[in-house]
Amino acid sequence: MHNPDFDMDKTIFANLTGLPRIITKLKLSVIPHYNDKFVEDIEAGMDKIPKVMPPDLSILEFMKEKCDFSCEHADGSFWDHLRFCYDYSAIHFKAQSPRVLLLHSILGVGTNLFPCAKELMPELASLLDPTEMKHIEAFPSVLRLILNHSLLDALNAEKRPADTLDRLTLHRLIDNETISLSKEDIWVQMNYQLIHQLDFLPAIDWEQNIDDPQFQVFIHLFEYLKKHDKLWANVDMDVVDKVYGLFDLRPIKIGVKKMFMISAVKGYSDAVHHDLGFELAYAHQGGQASL
Repeated sequence: MHNPDFDMDKTIFANLTGLPRIITKLKLSVIPHYNDKFVEDIEAGMDKIPKVMPPDLSILEFMKEKCDFSCEHADGSFWDHLRFCYDYSAIHFKAQSPRVLLLHSILGVGTNLFPCAKELMPELASLLDPTEMKHIEAFPSVLRLILNHSLLDALNAEKRPADTLDRLTLHRLIDNETISLSKEDIWVQMNYQLIHQLDFLPAIDWEQNIDDPQFQVFIHLFEYLKKHDKLWANVDMDVVDKVYGLFDLRPIKIGVKKMFMISAVKGYSDAVHHDLGFELAYAHQGGQASL
């Protein structure tokens, strides 16, 4: 059933219009129902979740006093989303800092909200190490290149081994400045992106929601990282193998929703003069791919 009191204007999707707004509202206003046995199993498993060290107080104060995270997210508060990403990273991606996913959207949200002003970036950087800041700066831009399928399409089209990918050059969302990620940074960033996408998976009925654009993006990213031995975060999704074939059952519906996603990403980037072009540079064998 749908929540009749759901208010899109209180979410990060408030500025959507037309058919994309209608589709998004239908998706977000659903009230999932879980049977009692399922709820009992989940509650019983909660005690098994490892405890996580809380985020640094200095960062939390910066977020509260200097930034704007007041709007709701896709489901729940912005803090719910950020804390899920942080906690999951801390437990299941131990080799990397979870602070990146706590702050992944501070320099730009998919719908052109910018919680942290550009002039505050030096202060933000002072609270982090350079590697963390690099990933936080890149995250909103890489996310758009994943959501519009251009980055994964380019990677899948490459005949050279993934291990020869040496550099990704792209444009920072908040100001369109050119930035780059090194070989190691690329795969760390892609694993951060995969964890982030977990929070956008359909809450219920995966078989019925296989055409959900965010679900499509997650499966394609998961399959790519798994295929090329770059799945470094602990994301155990055997169920993906069971539902992946369902893509072939709804090609028209999937294609239409994918088109809306690509168009929306372009529209948001155009609105803030953000260039979605990027370059992939490969080592040893020479050459680079530009898009």
